[in-house]
Amino acid sequence: MNINIEKYFENKKKILAFIEKNRGKYITLGNWMKEFIEDDLVLSRSINKTPVVLMQILSKFNVYSDGYDPYKELAKLLEKYSFLEGNCCEVGAGNYPRLAELTAPQIKLKKGTLTIYEPNILFTKIDNVTIIKDKFKKSTNINHIDTIYGMFPCEASITIAEKAFEEDKNLLLAFCSCDHSTKEHPKWLGTYWAEDFCMDYREKYGHEVEIIDWPTTIGIDFPIMVRQKIKK
Repeated sequence: MNINIEKYFENKKKILAFIEKNRGKYITLGNWMKEFIEDDLVLSRSINKTPVVLMQILSKFNVYSDGYDPYKELAKLLEKYSFLEGNCCEVGAGNYPRLAELTAPQIKLKKGTLTIYEPNILFTKIDNVTIIKDKFKKSTNINHIDTIYGMFPCEASITIAEKAFEEDKNLLLAFCSCDHSTKEHPKWLGTYWAEDFCMDYREKYGHEVEIIDWPTTIGIDFPIMVRQKIKK
């Protein structure tokens, strides 16, 4: 994980203060994260071996080198596809909704709205964002939504994709490394679950499915699925 050393040590005390202040929210993670920063272990960790909760905090304090912050890079992709216009829905924001923190101002500027579905969210005060502490389900009403996106939304990935294609929504889905195989989407030997899932959707929807990679600077090996709605 490429951390800007100067920025990191400049913000180290602030990061530790943030963790200490919110120890009650992070509970058992508080001590672990504090030690991780105090001993500078984060400087030698690859991004694939860094818990999401810590990645969110590092991004919050802008300690990544330019082009290496996964949250900023995903926000750039959303902007590239013009997905931050209209009404947006982020699924699986995590404990600290860093991606929403980055995208909400742009969505507001373009007169849109942002709704988050995340049962485990711990920080709920973001301007122009409606936060729903619940799981995103097949029954969730997204009639008013133009774009659904998620960064490492785990088991919700299947539901996000299904809803986007069935209800004709823009989609940007950055898969995590977990295996979320189901009877409908079995894991194929020798490949990641996410790659199999993308292959299934390409076979089913053809040209509607675009599969892209993270920027090489990030170091994440898992695919991103993109779909642009058909009806304007």
